[in-house]
Amino acid sequence: MSQNWNHKSDSPENSNRRSFIFTGLSASALVALSGCGFSPLHAKRGDGRASFATSEMAALQIALIEERVGQVFRNHLLDEITPRGAPPRPRYRLDALVAETLGGTNLESDASATRFLYRASSSYRLVDLQNDKVILSGNARATRSFNLDENASSVFRTITSRENARDLATKQLSRDIATRIAAYFGRSG
Repeated sequence: MSQNWNHKSDSPENSNRRSFIFTGLSASALVALSGCGFSPLHAKRGDGRASFATSEMAALQIALIEERVGQVFRNHLLDEITPRGAPPRPRYRLDALVAETLGGTNLESDASATRFLYRASSSYRLVDLQNDKVILSGNARATRSFNLDENASSVFRTITSRENARDLATKQLSRDIATRIAAYFGRSG
């Protein structure tokens, strides 16, 4: 099969030109990003120390949260925010509440549900312990679905599916809140 280089857009010169333009635009974008103050939230500083956001999050205490869903949610928050353990001298405290609801989505002819939506929502506030002022607050929501298996032998499967939906939703909530806190500290530092 012979190639026809007569078409202007297929010529080697145009291919080289496109490559040159793409390289130039890419380099320009990198220069523009570095000039706008962009820096990753968790990147190390030039001297090898942790970023401001990372060091401030490491000084954050997470208050106890009631109920089983609160325990699961707090454990995810601990994993996201303070993975190296509780700070010896916390400078901040995260207070959070969590609520869960279930709702049927797929209804059969007899009005029974075969699929459920698990919704978890949280309100939170970040408190500066030096002056007891709320420095950040907000709400977060997450939704997961699971199937209801009507066979008597699969009750365990339904319970496990619900627990999995709870785990995934509270994990999403914790990631969302951790990201918001990191962004707050990233702007402050």
